[in-house]
Amino acid sequence: MLPDLTQVPCAAVTERGRVEPAMHESEELFRLVFEHSPDAILLIDPHDPSGAWPIVACNATACSMNGYTRHELIGQSVQLLNLDPEENSTPDEYLVELQRVSSIKAEAMHRRKDGTCFPIETSTSLVMIGGRELILGIDRDISERVRIERALRESEDRKAAIIQSALDCIVTIDHTGSVIEFNPAAEQTFGYSRDAVLGQELAALIIPPALR
Repeated sequence: MLPDLTQVPCAAVTERGRVEPAMHESEELFRLVFEHSPDAILLIDPHDPSGAWPIVACNATACSMNGYTRHELIGQSVQLLNLDPEENSTPDEYLVELQRVSSIKAEAMHRRKDGTCFPIETSTSLVMIGGRELILGIDRDISERVRIERALRESEDRKAAIIQSALDCIVTIDHTGSVIEFNPAAEQTFGYSRDAVLGQELAALIIPPALR
């Protein structure tokens, strides 16, 4: 039977009338952010009796990123997505650490349904939903970032190899005039070792005191 609102103080009715729409609005906002986030979002139950840490909810990005339908993901252990199980701690230890620090960020590898693997940046935190303590996992595909970083490293390695093998004297200085690179040919030309000149002002090394 519905309560008799005529017996409820007006202030209480007014407060409830103000709070309930705000709660619905907040829930709708959370739902929209959850569903339309460009990052994959998963809710995981670390207290499930099976101990499997099943996925209890996920957004559309989590499905498309990993190649599964929502029906295929929900109820499955989150380990389905991980390329390698957690090596440094057990799930219980991970949960204790998460409860201690409130949020954990890391990089890992995920495996799609088709078997292809890709790097992710993941952030996990604890949330209370409907009286349940759940893990909120937010995953970002960083394949492009990793590709660019690898290309930059390879470019730097090629540059370093060219500088070191060059027959010409190569000296690189920063905006203050200090030496930041000194190749073997420069060592022979100036008579200084690379370690001796790095960080030193180039002018002080090559210009005689009388000419400064």
